[in-house]
Amino acid sequence: DGSFAFPCVSTGVWSLRGRKDGLADGWIHPILLLPGQEVRPLSLVLGTQRRVAGRVESANGTPVAEAVLTLVTELADADLRFTATSAASGEFDFTGVGEGRYTLTAQRPGYEPAHPLPLAGDAAAAVVIVIRMEPLGKVSGRLLPPAGLPLRAPGLELWRTARGQAPYAPTAWKWPVGDPQGVF
Repeated sequence: DGSFAFPCVSTGVWSLRGRKDGLADGWIHPILLLPGQEVRPLSLVLGTQRRVAGRVESANGTPVAEAVLTLVTELADADLRFTATSAASGEFDFTGVGEGRYTLTAQRPGYEPAHPLPLAGDAAAAVVIVIRMEPLGKVSGRLLPPAGLPLRAPGLELWRTARGQAPYAPTAWKWPVGDPQGVF
């Protein structure tokens, strides 16, 4: 009959998630439990399942494997998230997603994080997405002193700038140069 009970739950703020294959997850959040209190009756409704699937690829269409994708609800009172990892083919799949508004992000070491993608729609719709991630570049070279002067504890700073604008100070990356020949 769908009845449930959790005896001996400690005080605090809780989230309750209900799951069943073929249906969207149901959530009750927050549940505030005070000492000795019994919270009842709770009704948790499972909805129609929505599927969010797609492929992560680079700009040239090469699959990006092992990207971590996060799908987060845009509910004011909850931070409910689903996670998936892209396969070798770049494909990913979220099932059990309910109706509502979500934001999808993708990250992988060695790649620029994908811009957050807002999603909305009814639960009956299947959403298929292609996410493009750009590989990170590399800057290397050699730091040279004026002729005859030694390099003592040199450092480098790499600043992100926009065309025709001053460097963005908060995004600067700084590295000490440990190589006595100034190689970086």
